[in-house]
Amino acid sequence: MSNIQEKICSFLLIRVPWLLCCISCFIPIQTNLIIFISWPDKGGNSKALYNFIKNQRDWDSKWVIHERTTYNVDSKSFYKYSYKALFYLMRAKYIFNSNNGIERFNKIVKKNQKYVNLWHGMPLKTIYALDKNNFQTLAKRRAMSNTLYPKHDIWCSTSEFYQVVLASAFQTDITYLPITGQPRNDLLFDKRSSKELLDSIYNTNGFHRVILYAPTYCKNRDNINVDDFRFIQIENCELNIFNEFLANSGYLLFIKMHPADEDLYLNNIKAYSNIKFIHRFDLQKHSIDIDEILGAFDMLITDYSSIYIDFLLTNKPIIFIKTNYDEYFDKRGWIFGNEYDFFCPGPKCSSYKELITSIKKEFENDTYYFEREKFKNLFHKYQDGKSCERIYKLIQEKVL
Repeated sequence: MSNIQEKICSFLLIRVPWLLCCISCFIPIQTNLIIFISWPDKGGNSKALYNFIKNQRDWDSKWVIHERTTYNVDSKSFYKYSYKALFYLMRAKYIFNSNNGIERFNKIVKKNQKYVNLWHGMPLKTIYALDKNNFQTLAKRRAMSNTLYPKHDIWCSTSEFYQVVLASAFQTDITYLPITGQPRNDLLFDKRSSKELLDSIYNTNGFHRVILYAPTYCKNRDNINVDDFRFIQIENCELNIFNEFLANSGYLLFIKMHPADEDLYLNNIKAYSNIKFIHRFDLQKHSIDIDEILGAFDMLITDYSSIYIDFLLTNKPIIFIKTNYDEYFDKRGWIFGNEYDFFCPGPKCSSYKELITSIKKEFENDTYYFEREKFKNLFHKYQDGKSCERIYKLIQEKVL
């Protein structure tokens, strides 16, 4: 694809979407065409639903992608700044997205198209109209949400609790938030497959337990001195010391940074016997998404990432690293107010010794099992691995 084509499409989509609106009126809808969008490309809820629908008869499913990598290019995938991508976006009956969208495309969606946001996780941190730190008045927050999401027909949620949260954040009526569950969470119910996929990339044989550390996006990363950065941001925790503990215990730790942070820290990765780093390109080489291997881990360690809400469905231990709490939530906000400890069912660690002790204790006794059950039921109405099936049923019944 030429640079000229990319510049033209970028200009149309970002600068003059009204012109695309006019063009779109002359492009008929293909009633069986579904477009999927995600970031990272071909991942998350969009990928899970794509894999489900592509096995159904009479549907033509395609991707619009952000990055033109070797792993993304195929006959079903089209770069967002290309003529074909714009054509299919204007021709599709359904558009499923799990992030903010393809630039300004949500402004040119036609009335006879359905734009569905699967989102990329049930939030813990305040977002959009709930984020008082970004928009100082309620009127401004509402205007911002309506600017970003003016024409979404449906938002998918996981429970009555999150219906209310998302309706408030995106300033929409609760009737547009059907409780379906997240498509990617269906993968958590295929435990054998997730273990096999993890082993196909990383050899986990010989380890007694496999642990995942997955921190949230570091919004204030410009202030981080990467050379001094400890991947596990906790007091007095050096990876060489932590690696020794893991080796003595027979544990293998995987570190998966937020996709927006991976490249920032990539050059600082060193080799450890019992610590491995997961990069999104490693997964893409094998056409695997993090959600497909999440169920293989025996424990999750996180800070303020909503990945723990997904992991609750596995009924496995979760440990929370509580670092820079006041600073983080003063700047970002928390939808649960000041009730972080209450809503996070697991040990809260602020030092290296506490983390080591908690890992040992939770593997021995699983002391927060019943607390996790309580919040699993609050956050997930359905726990059956049939989220994709429910969304597909809405399509079949023309609810979408």
